[in-house]
Amino acid sequence: MVPTLLIVDDSRTVRTLARQACLAQGWHLLEAVDVPQGLKSAERVPVDLILLDTTLRGLEVTDALRIFREQESTRSIPIVLLAPSLGQGAVSPAARAHALGILAKPFSRSDLDRTLRHWLMRTDPSAAAPAAYSPTPAPSGST
Repeated sequence: MVPTLLIVDDSRTVRTLARQACLAQGWHLLEAVDVPQGLKSAERVPVDLILLDTTLRGLEVTDALRIFREQESTRSIPIVLLAPSLGQGAVSPAARAHALGILAKPFSRSDLDRTLRHWLMRTDPSAAAPAAYSPTPAPSGST
C-alpha cells in the first residue's frame, strides 16, 4: 500500500518540497494551508502521517494539535511538527507530547526525504531519527 501524507503548512515553498519528496518516492500527498482544510482532506482520504507547521497564521500549534486529536479521522495519525530552527526550543511540552518530533525549518529536500522514509518505511522502530529531525521524548512511564 502506498503511504499518504498530509502537509498542513501555509508556505508554498514547504509544500512544494513535500510534493517533490513524495513524487520521487511514489507516495501520495495531500496539501492544506490551514487546519480546517487539512481536516477535510483527512476525512476523505486515509492518511499515514501529518506534517504540521508550528507557525500557522492565527492558530497556536497546541490548538492545532488539539483539533487534530479531537477528530475521529485524525486522532491516531502520527504528527511531525515543522518548526523554525530557532523556534524548536519554543515548542511547548504540550505540543511535543502530541507529536512524534520536530523537523527544523528550513530543511533540505534530503532532510525531508530521510524524515519521511524514517517514519513511513522503517522496519526497525528503534532506528535513529534523521539528523535534522528532533524526536519528541516519550512520556515518562512509556516503553
